[in-house]
Amino acid sequence: MLEKQQELTAHTIFYPLALPIFGSYIDRYRLRYVSLINGLLLALFSFAISFSNHWILLFVCIYGLRFSGQGMMALIASTGIARFFHHERGKALSLSGLG
Repeated sequence: MLEKQQELTAHTIFYPLALPIFGSYIDRYRLRYVSLINGLLLALFSFAISFSNHWILLFVCIYGLRFSGQGMMALIASTGIARFFHHERGKALSLSGLG
């Protein structure tokens, strides 16, 4: 069984590897649809983590939560801002990065 620190390290290493693969969907499809699917995935993983009774399911759910929440939500937001603002794109992205 993985220790807690090893599990967090594995999540930190593996979830950014999937971002370029799924990030290409943001470029191909409309942000509205990608955001909807990502929100549904976030809800699905949030629901599934409440029923996790095995460490493998817990690992998959935490991975899915970090990927769809922390990873894809930030990527969708920055892509949306970059698509909307044309003239002062750098200012808009820097302001959004401040929170």
